[in-house]
Amino acid sequence: MGLMQALIYSLGAIFVLLLAVELLWKTKKIDSEISRKIVHIAAGSFIAFWPFFMSWAMIQLLSLALFIVVYLSHHFGVFKAIHGVKRSTNGELLYPVGIGIIALMQPPDWVFAAAMLHLAIGDGLAAIIGVKYGKNNQYKIGDNVKSLAGSCTFFVVSILIIATVYSLNVATISPSDIAILLCLPLLVTLIENFFVGGLDNVLVPLAVVLVLNLTL
Repeated sequence: MGLMQALIYSLGAIFVLLLAVELLWKTKKIDSEISRKIVHIAAGSFIAFWPFFMSWAMIQLLSLALFIVVYLSHHFGVFKAIHGVKRSTNGELLYPVGIGIIALMQPPDWVFAAAMLHLAIGDGLAAIIGVKYGKNNQYKIGDNVKSLAGSCTFFVVSILIIATVYSLNVATISPSDIAILLCLPLLVTLIENFFVGGLDNVLVPLAVVLVLNLTL
């Protein structure tokens, strides 16, 4: 796939997703928080598999393009559905920064996928489950309200993602592999909890890549 085609198809797919979510939000079918998580899960899952059909240079360029698009959208209020949350957050801007940093490291394709799926599925489902089932088990870290239900969801999803990566890349699981399967999800769950303000969008995938690169 050529550079221009990759840019057009990838940004076009994300743009269509944003338009669809914006329409649902304007017709009162979903609120801002849910709309953000729909974009988070769908776009993140798509981005996770970019290395399988485009070069690292293309991904680095796309991460820069995404940063510019998100910045302009936030500045001019283009997509109100994803910028209309009550709390202030830099997560939307730091998300493409995280993609760009990991792309510069050029990890194995499945390691990149695992890192991005933590943000897409792990963080997205944690927020949705936390909203639905976490009202009676909430706790605060700084100004951010977390829940035991959401954190447990992130931890379990992390185990499933890492176990899948290991099953695809390691013929025999050793005791040290099992330790990683438990310790890495715990580490990224703690990062997701304590690094607020969107920093988790950079530090969670970075931790996944650093650990898996050393152990796989």
